[in-house]
Amino acid sequence: MTDEKEIYWMSDLPGPINPGQVLAGRYQVDGLIATGGFAVVYHGQRVEDHTPVAIKALHINVTDSDPAAVDRFVREAAIAAHLQHPNLVRILDFGKTRDNVLYMVMEHLHGEPLFVHLYDEPMTSKRVYHLLSQMLDALVFAHGQGLIHRDLKPSNIFLCKVVGSGEADDGLWVKILDFGMAKGVSKSGHIGQAMKVTLTLSGDRVGTPGYMAPEMFKEGAAPTPLVDLYVVGLLGYEMLTGEKAYPGEGMERAVAQLESDPPAPAGFIAGHPLYAVVKRLIQRKPEDRYQSADEALRDLRKLRLGKGKLWM
Repeated sequence: MTDEKEIYWMSDLPGPINPGQVLAGRYQVDGLIATGGFAVVYHGQRVEDHTPVAIKALHINVTDSDPAAVDRFVREAAIAAHLQHPNLVRILDFGKTRDNVLYMVMEHLHGEPLFVHLYDEPMTSKRVYHLLSQMLDALVFAHGQGLIHRDLKPSNIFLCKVVGSGEADDGLWVKILDFGMAKGVSKSGHIGQAMKVTLTLSGDRVGTPGYMAPEMFKEGAAPTPLVDLYVVGLLGYEMLTGEKAYPGEGMERAVAQLESDPPAPAGFIAGHPLYAVVKRLIQRKPEDRYQSADEALRDLRKLRLGKGKLWM
């Protein structure tokens, strides 16, 4: 079975568009970055000024195996184009080739997805603090716009390498990707008419087993912003410990989530103030979690006040 890392870095499979192709007379396709189950990502550049971009193109026959893929792709482009935040990937353009291949043009990111950094060894508490702060800040904004991501997971958190970074930012900058599963919880706000039109797909039980809040396995459960907070907590646990919060893969992990809490971390981490924030985020009952990303972010930021020795 091919694992997630192998899928992300495959580079020898044919794609829906080709290197050298120019899209809409504005974007040149340069080479393949990654390919997955329903889309391919390429290096590219804007023709007029050679600005690097990333181009994500949907596989031509993807609806044969996933009838909702086109709707999700259009939704992702519409939502991301209207969400302007430093920790959310920017969508620059969207279109269709003469061969009816849908594509979106995104800012070019330098770095790797979070899953590349997980499970080898625990991250430093300073790094975990820095990454969690950025994730929560992005969710404060997205939730404030009436949107729930619903599919946060290690492959949708991209860690950009910051050139010339100082100690305060730890050299990594978070970008949250893929709003294809996003759910609108409000008709108000500044998300734009185009985005509202795309928020109509049916079905609330979406996400990735192992990175879904327990309440979302209940029949007819409606998602709330707390489902995103739960997953941020899981990611925090895995970054702090270097281990998966729950054993197994896929639905095996999901069942474990419903039946038990993650094991208490070993050593000093269990009593670390940062873990106290993570532990509250991953409570199985929604009412026991932080009730907003803003509340969690405020508690997290309090830890830095006069507590420099915690971040070794």
